[in-house]
Amino acid sequence: MQTLPHSLGTILKALRHVLAADATPEAVLKDIDVPVWYLLELEADHITVADGDTLTLICSCYKLTVDHPIFFFLAPPLNYGPCGEKRKKR
Repeated sequence: MQTLPHSLGTILKALRHVLAADATPEAVLKDIDVPVWYLLELEADHITVADGDTLTLICSCYKLTVDHPIFFFLAPPLNYGPCGEKRKKR
């Protein structure tokens, strides 16, 4: 089995920071019935296999389908810019 460079938690955290402009988990989930703790546990990789329906709802908050994050699993490291420069931590 192939080892993926990014965990689901890393991807969800990056989506929240990039696509939701650093929104809080509460702000991201305000329109759906998903508890904030669930997103926080996913982002911390404490839940490694997400419920499919819940993951679909979370992805919809970012205007993505559940298929989109699959591309991020195989993407280069998320802490590098488009030209290969290392991004600074916030």
